[in-house]
Amino acid sequence: MKGGINMKAPSFEKGEHIIYGGNGIYIIKDIKEMKAAADTPSRLYFILKPAHDMKSTLYVPADNANLRKKMRHTLSKKMIDLLLSDAKDKETQWITDKNARIAYFRGVLKNGVQEELLLMIRCIHHKREELHSLSRKLSAADDDILKKAEKLISQIG
Repeated sequence: MKGGINMKAPSFEKGEHIIYGGNGIYIIKDIKEMKAAADTPSRLYFILKPAHDMKSTLYVPADNANLRKKMRHTLSKKMIDLLLSDAKDKETQWITDKNARIAYFRGVLKNGVQEELLLMIRCIHHKREELHSLSRKLSAADDDILKKAEKLISQIG
């Protein structure tokens, strides 16, 4: 550890676009020492702004492993294509219990792991096609999760 920061953790730079948890794409506006309160020691913070809503700001302490692990590098189109290609042999099984399925899908959204998001999107699309052939539709909850996942992926690419 150097200066209280795990140097094995991914490094990030000012101006870089990153993914923060399941919240979407953020821009690292600054990385600087700050005090949370007058009587606390200075800490290094990543100052994040949502890429599509510059009104809010997140302050992520660089030495907070739990918050820092939510920060991930974005993927290039080439990397997304590679992930999709690798995912051909993998799949997410449709969970028939609606409550369990929604809880699992919400967990995937919250974690924001690209491969899991892509597999979930494919799973929901397959179910939608199956239901369409039976003249039925996805539940509103499944459809909402699909839209959120697709939005996260579209921000990444």
